[in-house]
Amino acid sequence: TCSHKCIHTPAGPTCYCQPGYSLGADKTSCGDVDECKEFGSCSQGCENTVGSFICSCMEGYVMQNNSCLAVRGEPLLFFSTKSEVRGLKVNSMEYFPVATNLPYVIGIGFDSVGGRVYWTDVEAGKETLVSAGLDGSGMVSLVTNGLDMPEDLVVDEINRNIYFTDSVRKHLAVCSLTGDACSVLVSDIEQPRAVAIHHNKRLVLYTDWGTKPAITMVAMDGSNKKDLVSDGLVWPNGLTVDEILDRVYWSDAKKDTIE
Repeated sequence: TCSHKCIHTPAGPTCYCQPGYSLGADKTSCGDVDECKEFGSCSQGCENTVGSFICSCMEGYVMQNNSCLAVRGEPLLFFSTKSEVRGLKVNSMEYFPVATNLPYVIGIGFDSVGGRVYWTDVEAGKETLVSAGLDGSGMVSLVTNGLDMPEDLVVDEINRNIYFTDSVRKHLAVCSLTGDACSVLVSDIEQPRAVAIHHNKRLVLYTDWGTKPAITMVAMDGSNKKDLVSDGLVWPNGLTVDEILDRVYWSDAKKDTIE
């Protein structure tokens, strides 16, 4: 006999279970499925119940359409089009220009505390780390020396520093947001590209898409270097950290995937 339901098939009677349960090895009993073990069941918090599960949001977020959205402010997305830095208000899908007619923009970072956008410009012989206000005002060249091919960058809003990779100099470096003090944290990286910060754990993460591709993490002073991911990577070029769920996401330009 079936613990839940039974259906007649050409092969004979077959047991099946109600939603939230799975058929056991004996093919007759049904056991609860722990949906919280399945990534993506909930946006943030998840509590398993018998036959179901309950999603919840952390402080500062509210449930909307089964997703947890920030209560305060509208999310902003910044991106470059080589000659421009643009922003997107995610909720209203409103685009706005930050800076235009630029030589060659690659990496972009944002300082929500200071309300400024930062980017790398790799015009040959004039490589620069630049910042400007959200409306493009107050544009400042922060770092103009010691750069060959600054790729990605990320702003440490708490300690007021900026971390960036340089693919020609093959290193991960850090400068103060004023640009008056810089230091190399990690040298001899074959093909450094993306960089991100995990503030809660005081870690800097970066990608290397060389012959041994990896996503590596180090302390904010460059110590305790350790590969976080080294299998299944080809060209890890994009990187971001979800500090709420303590997860790392990356894009692979060769595989055309986000993982």
